[in-house]
Amino acid sequence: MLIEAGMVEGLMPSARFQAATGDLICFRPAARNEFRTRGPTLFYEMLVNFTPQSARPSTAWLREIGLLPSRVNLGVAFGRAREAFETVCLELPQPGVVHRLQIQAAVYQVLALLAAAAEHEAEGLLHLDVWQRMRLRLAAMSFEPVRVAALAREMGVTTEHFIRQFRAR
Repeated sequence: MLIEAGMVEGLMPSARFQAATGDLICFRPAARNEFRTRGPTLFYEMLVNFTPQSARPSTAWLREIGLLPSRVNLGVAFGRAREAFETVCLELPQPGVVHRLQIQAAVYQVLALLAAAAEHEAEGLLHLDVWQRMRLRLAAMSFEPVRVAALAREMGVTTEHFIRQFRAR
């Protein structure tokens, strides 16, 4: 959800939030996410599935970035995000591969802007080590079965080493 004007308050299973003009909100997959507007509000909304519909919902996670933030202020990148949302609105009703690719490109643009803004907000904050990031990722995978061997491969270590190091931490 991209807030163009006004204020939105919301409730996710993991947090409450307030968002204002220039904010991008990423709702977590959940049985219920709630939001309400405060006063006149203008926003764009887009639902992006990161898994096939037959699969269980998973939290938005990008390998090099980690868990996507629930709310981020886009600052000067807001205009580019609005253009991407508008592209989705205009291209969605159009049939054909060209329009589908335009939509995909717009979604990737929003993800890139979100990642850049989240990275910018994190500057100066304590950075998580790889084990802390893995722990957050495991918490975000509450809907998925956990495969230790796959997590170890992702980190480039053996399963045994992963288990030992994870237990130690």
